[in-house]
Amino acid sequence: MPAYLDSILTRIPQVISQIDREPFSRTFGSGDRVYWCWKFTDYPGARFQEYIYALSWLYCADIPLNQWKGNRNILSMIEAGLEYWKKIQYGDGSFDEAYPFEHSLAATAFTMFYLTEGYNLVQKDMNMTVKAHFLAALDKAAAWMSKNDEEHGVLSNHLAAAASGMYNAGSILSDRRYIERAWYFVERIYAHQSVEGWYKEYEGADIGYQTHASFYLARIWQKTGDEKLLASLKRANRFLTHFIHPDGSIGGEYASRNTMFYYPAAYEMLYDHCSSAAMIADFQRAKIQDCKTVGLEQMDAYNVFPVLNNYIYAFEHCQQRRDNISGSGLPFATTGLWEFPEAGLVVKSTDSYYAVVGCKKGGVARVWNKRTGRLAFQSCGYLLKLKNMWLSSQAQGASSFHVNGDEIEITAPFVAVNQKLFGPWLFMAFRLFTLTVGRFAFAAYAVKKLLVNTLVRRKRRFPASLLRTVRFLADRVVIEDRLPQGAAGAVHLDKFSTFHMGSSRYAHMEEEMIRGEGYDDSVCEFRPADAGVKSPGNGILRAS
Repeated sequence: MPAYLDSILTRIPQVISQIDREPFSRTFGSGDRVYWCWKFTDYPGARFQEYIYALSWLYCADIPLNQWKGNRNILSMIEAGLEYWKKIQYGDGSFDEAYPFEHSLAATAFTMFYLTEGYNLVQKDMNMTVKAHFLAALDKAAAWMSKNDEEHGVLSNHLAAAASGMYNAGSILSDRRYIERAWYFVERIYAHQSVEGWYKEYEGADIGYQTHASFYLARIWQKTGDEKLLASLKRANRFLTHFIHPDGSIGGEYASRNTMFYYPAAYEMLYDHCSSAAMIADFQRAKIQDCKTVGLEQMDAYNVFPVLNNYIYAFEHCQQRRDNISGSGLPFATTGLWEFPEAGLVVKSTDSYYAVVGCKKGGVARVWNKRTGRLAFQSCGYLLKLKNMWLSSQAQGASSFHVNGDEIEITAPFVAVNQKLFGPWLFMAFRLFTLTVGRFAFAAYAVKKLLVNTLVRRKRRFPASLLRTVRFLADRVVIEDRLPQGAAGAVHLDKFSTFHMGSSRYAHMEEEMIRGEGYDDSVCEFRPADAGVKSPGNGILRAS
């Protein structure tokens, strides 16, 4: 079966099950099953309407084993989904993602893109009334996007979705203003693209989200042929090649948002125009076939639709290509040392190992044995209990570091771990706010900034630091840690996260297999802080 197709088709029953398919229902066409069926939430999330693209493709796709081509029941679900999108739209044109009256740019942008892409596929067969309703709702959404921006941080994947959605809206509605606004969002991405190539995600480079952002930009490039956009994508792809790992994983806790999921479509779409994209696509395509990536199989309801849709685009662009399983040309298949000081990342490859160190993240390290292709060692740093809170040496942007040839010295202060959760009273207070003052735009933006600052950016530092030295030898990595005397009870863990990120912590099977079983000391020599470092059980890295 062609690459990606089996993964796509096996998910179709799940997609259909997510949809309220009962015409008499008040939520007919909703893709938010937790809202309409379980009734565990009090508002419908707009982003679940992204299923519309997958069903639109299914309705039109002339491929083997597609029993749904031209099926009128699928078309009725698409039309119901478009009508429901209009129903949950606010009068100003925006939509919610995370809570009521959020007026979310992300929810508006992502749904605008996927619904317009689906509309372009099926519009010739659509009911004229539904079509008119959708175009009116699209115009309202695009008008809102023309006057609003994302102010709580720079998330390039959101801005890229906004750009692609607005470009589609402008093309469908023949409104030049919306196309100009699309380029405004692209220019914002350019303004924050690092000279090292990466697209900004909050406070730095994030590998998984870069694969997501690149897709929307690649889609605009396909429609415009814009040379500046292609040049930007080529720089981003060259950077990304260094974070394609021998076992098929990408990213992780060394990057700004901890994500490890892989969106393949951009690299299949750019295959013939960018050598870096072609290398990434060939190697990762084979790993997807072998279930060696963090991909569609691991996704929960909040990410299954965008990843599924992405696999569809990837499938459409790769049907005649061969997999390059060796990854020849990717940095891990060569030897060298690569420094990305702005991102705080250092990569080392020898004949024996491949290593990535997140210097700005407390020295988070991952090492692969190149002879076996398996993860040999990883360290996410230390945890220290102080009264009723945990402190950690892992915090984005908190560390200082110095690279001297094949040696890195890192000073990582201990920072309070954010474990904030909603309890009943806090949740009630938050809902009361969103239903009253939070309904006003200025308050909605203020609460979004507050949530991001509380859950993502807050760093309460304490007067204790991890001193980590990483030495790259020809045959192994040596990692040596020192802690102040007061931190002697610290716990060392191979895998953990210290802040809120809903799209992180999906399981990579190769990684999970080695956890709790020690590490491969043939390519990594680990010298923990002292003999007093405590073990919390499964997940601790122990020298064998």
